[in-house]
Amino acid sequence: MKHTLCFTLTAVISLLLIVAGTVLFGLPLLREIPSLSGMYVRAVVLSVEETADGTSGNTDTVFRALLKSGPDKGTTVTARQNADKSISYETKAVAKNDTVILSSPEESGLDGWYFVEYVRSDYLIVLAVVFFAALLLFGRMKGLKSALSLLYTVAAIFLVFIPAVLTGQSIYLWTAILGVFITAMTLLLVNGWTELTLSSVLGCLSGISLSAVLIVISEAILHMSGYVDESSIYLSFLVPDMKGILYAAIIIGAIGAIMDVAVNIAAALHELALKTEQPTFSSLLASGFTIGRDILGTMTNTLILAYVGGSMCSVLLVLYYNASSPLQLFNRELIVSEVLQILIGSLALLLTIPASAAISALLFSRPSFQLKKRAEAAEETRDDFTDELNSMSGGSDETL
Repeated sequence: MKHTLCFTLTAVISLLLIVAGTVLFGLPLLREIPSLSGMYVRAVVLSVEETADGTSGNTDTVFRALLKSGPDKGTTVTARQNADKSISYETKAVAKNDTVILSSPEESGLDGWYFVEYVRSDYLIVLAVVFFAALLLFGRMKGLKSALSLLYTVAAIFLVFIPAVLTGQSIYLWTAILGVFITAMTLLLVNGWTELTLSSVLGCLSGISLSAVLIVISEAILHMSGYVDESSIYLSFLVPDMKGILYAAIIIGAIGAIMDVAVNIAAALHELALKTEQPTFSSLLASGFTIGRDILGTMTNTLILAYVGGSMCSVLLVLYYNASSPLQLFNRELIVSEVLQILIGSLALLLTIPASAAISALLFSRPSFQLKKRAEAAEETRDDFTDELNSMSGGSDETL
């Protein structure tokens, strides 16, 4: 009953907070952004009429398509796919039954219908449905809670955090708010309000706080500007504080791994405290350090692979053009920012281990926790004894 109430309250409060943040930041931002909904429409290719090689390596493909959205829905139109190899890389030529996006000549100001992109979101939706179905099938109630926490996390980032940053709010403040929200919401939804949840939340927030301090110090020492690639330059017209963006990227990227470490240590020490007759702070702390050392290597690899994989194209390009000059290579801001993310994230994991172990050992060695453990054990014994008496009583009645 207590877990159900905690789950319901957490789900409702989290939803209200996300809705409030969306109203405050998401909707005003949406009103400021020019609407492009009428410029692009969905269409299905009916037939390819002509494919020709144009000048300067261009390839023109003329095709017939049936519009599936927009004011002219149901109309068959003639469209053109123009692949200019001098400014873009080769795109697969359209074929019959392909679902594509076309630009409307009325909205775009062009002289006809033009191919813009393939529709890829349909497959992503199917893949997402399969993922959530598998999560519910194998996780059951835990899977439902995990799915809900994932949806809330995505909503908090895209409906609240990003609009807040784009509307000029403090990146540092809202990164902290996002970290606290994701940590508390996820653990309360999945585990309910217990000593385990409290120790996990405190351990995770300790790791995030330590990493935040390290990032601020490192940015000052390394003279980081935050302009690591072309996207940073374009984004600076909307968000002047690019160092804040780098700070937020490192924190958000490390939250998941930090949470995993904190939960693993807290869960292991909680189970150990339940199975041990008289657990002490020192014994639990030593066990926490041992467990932390065992999981540190794989979690560090997780961070390294995630950060490098997320910016693989930029890293490969910089490595190729600067490989002959190690001095230039290892001082480029793009490379420094990637290494900084890896080192700060790994240090955050390393610092989360003693913090989580100390907090968990302190909570699980308290006399109040031991009393609660004995009371729950006595209650469980009493229930088992009652069930046994009821079964014996039922058996006597049948004999008579």
